[in-house]
Amino acid sequence: MIPKKQYEIKHLAPTVNSLYRDLGSDRIIDIGGGIGYLAQTLSNQYGLRVSSLDLDPVMQETGR
Repeated sequence: MIPKKQYEIKHLAPTVNSLYRDLGSDRIIDIGGGIGYLAQTLSNQYGLRVSSLDLDPVMQETGR
């Protein structure tokens, strides 16, 4: 993962987790998630239920 993406996820994941907890939502959908780095981080580090969607099937398959 490139440093810019690492930086974005490091700062975005805690914010999304906090928002998720505050709203009491039961699912997160990452639209345009590419390979799914953010979705994987939210699932693995915070135990959140996340689906990642991307228009590019190659990106989706790579993320699996």
